[in-house]
Amino acid sequence: MNIGTYQEKHEKTIQNLDKTMDTIEKSNSEYIYRNLKLQKEMVKIISFQELHYHRPAAQMIVYISTNGLVFIGALIIVGISTVFTQEWATGVDQYMLSSKFGRKTIVHAR
Repeated sequence: MNIGTYQEKHEKTIQNLDKTMDTIEKSNSEYIYRNLKLQKEMVKIISFQELHYHRPAAQMIVYISTNGLVFIGALIIVGISTVFTQEWATGVDQYMLSSKFGRKTIVHAR
């Protein structure tokens, strides 16, 4: 459904409330009349904003489902490499690799 359909339903709802309020007003039921008036005011507050250009959102979804995984994978690899580079620059990697658990367990732990 498009926004125009919802706007038409919205206008019909307001018209129906007006008709019901006229009928209730004649029957002197003040409680129901006040509730209908409140309901009408709340329905009038609803606003409809239109989206005129849907193509960017569709392109973003297609990109994420196709090329996005490769891009995210590359970002993860770059992010992980900074951790190992920092250890190599400070010399901590020599201590860790010569430890009891060695290279394999430390890499898996990361």
